[in-house]
Amino acid sequence: DEFDALIEDAHADWRALADVFRGAIKMQLTHWGSVRITIATAVAGAAIALATSFTMPDRYVSQAVVSIHAGNIGDVYPALDRIFQQVESRSSLENLVNTLGLYPVERSRMPMAEVIERMKRGITFRPIPDSPGPPPPALMLEFDYPDRRAAKQVVSALVKSMVSANLMVGSSIDVEAIGPPTFPLDPRGPNRAEITGAGLASGILAGMLLALAVRIRRRNHGICPTCGRPLEAEAGT
Repeated sequence: DEFDALIEDAHADWRALADVFRGAIKMQLTHWGSVRITIATAVAGAAIALATSFTMPDRYVSQAVVSIHAGNIGDVYPALDRIFQQVESRSSLENLVNTLGLYPVERSRMPMAEVIERMKRGITFRPIPDSPGPPPPALMLEFDYPDRRAAKQVVSALVKSMVSANLMVGSSIDVEAIGPPTFPLDPRGPNRAEITGAGLASGILAGMLLALAVRIRRRNHGICPTCGRPLEAEAGT
């Protein structure tokens, strides 16, 4: 009651609340043992990580399969390199960004060059089957984006760009889309369970380090490292 009256008289603001909270934590740490400290930081780490994961936008991945036909296997990789250079060129991707209105938040905060680099990280070409050796008969094209419709539109545009680039570079291979791009229904990420687990592990590690620091500080100040009581009082009892 006295503390409540003191807070009212002081007209406490958020800064005072933070000071009281910090003092309460310090008071608890004075008496808590290592297990309690570790459990508290582990729970806090998991809670913070879980809350943070809900601030992350969902990511949707659209896919398309592109078949590759070549008379000479040795011509495939050089031709694909030239095609990818055309497809992922700044002018080509910048045109897509402007046409489809991609990355509106990023464009308001960073230069276009960085937006293009972010878009490149969302584009994936991988062979089917995914194994070393001779070139596969097809490639899987994927694009990762927070909006499912935009993800499908980008994949469709990239497939058309691959076909056009193949004609432009005059390669000896044939590139053809096998079916339309997929419309992603479920998000691929973020993996909230994995993020929460990482927060839990970080909290446990932080708790162990904090508990060790508290034990050392208690020992240096003549306090029992495990219970937080003065060693003199412990000896008297």
